[in-house]
Amino acid sequence: MSFVRSDQSVPLIRTSVRRMADAWGLDALITNDAELVTSELVTNVVRHAPCPEIGFTATYGEELLLIQVHDGSANPPVLHHGSTGSAESGRGLVLVSSLTRDWGWMPHGDGTKSTWALIDVPSADSPSTGVVAAQSVSW
Repeated sequence: MSFVRSDQSVPLIRTSVRRMADAWGLDALITNDAELVTSELVTNVVRHAPCPEIGFTATYGEELLLIQVHDGSANPPVLHHGSTGSAESGRGLVLVSSLTRDWGWMPHGDGTKSTWALIDVPSADSPSTGVVAAQSVSW
């Protein structure tokens, strides 16, 4: 399912991330990081991508959580290294970079793109039931 691109999309998708992480039994700190990373990626779409909808996917498995946000723009996300502490915007991808193993984006042939982020889930924080295969939820 996709969300309409609006300011209301950010808390809706953030709540979805928390519910998924809770269902997967992820640690609260990992869940908080996943919520924050997702919020930043979705906020970038709301502010900068000229598209009507936002797609979202989260996949967990092999001690990694993959967050993907799909939008209708082919423009790559821009990491602003020089953002100052007093700036009200421009630090989102710096934050994503600091909370993730890696992040990036991939263009699609239809002129859209997905921005992704990988969050480490240490084995001590993995659910006690274990994850045999990746579990994925898309909206």
